[in-house]
Amino acid sequence: MLVPGAPAAAGGAALAATVALVTGVPRRTWRGAAAVALVVGLGRAWSGGPLTGVAAGLSVLALVLAGAVLVARTPPSDLLDLLPGRLGLAAVLMVGSLPALVAAVGATREAARARGCERDPRTWLTPAAIRAVARAHATGAALAARGLGSPEGVRSRRSERAGSRTGPGSRDDPGPASGE
Repeated sequence: MLVPGAPAAAGGAALAATVALVTGVPRRTWRGAAAVALVVGLGRAWSGGPLTGVAAGLSVLALVLAGAVLVARTPPSDLLDLLPGRLGLAAVLMVGSLPALVAAVGATREAARARGCERDPRTWLTPAAIRAVARAHATGAALAARGLGSPEGVRSRRSERAGSRTGPGSRDDPGPASGE
């Protein structure tokens, strides 16, 4: 019995693979996409049968490769315009942080290799995770300094765009200060 999603998944994966080949998606992206698709496919095959697993794996492969083509061929400013509000900002920040994350993992793996500890993943995963969290905190602080990321920052930016002023009796007036 043929799973209804399998032909569509195969067609989507073939189309995405063709476009990815034509646009020159890097080999490491192909390996990562294949690994994710294999894990998802095996999981679905175990829980829902082999054809379900094939359909799920091919669907994931198609989505990952299509996303790789979009990210590789779309300038960040166009990606910001394409996606609404904070979603666009989140996508651009995520795409922009990937090279730094790859560099951090490479540097920590190289340091672990120099110490002779390359076999134990904890020796490079832990420092790489710490670097990733530190970068996320620094990015969050930079966004907060620009008024992004907090409800107060969103409200004040909306007020500025609308041309309203903060003053006594206005919607954005915090009220009397304590100690007066």
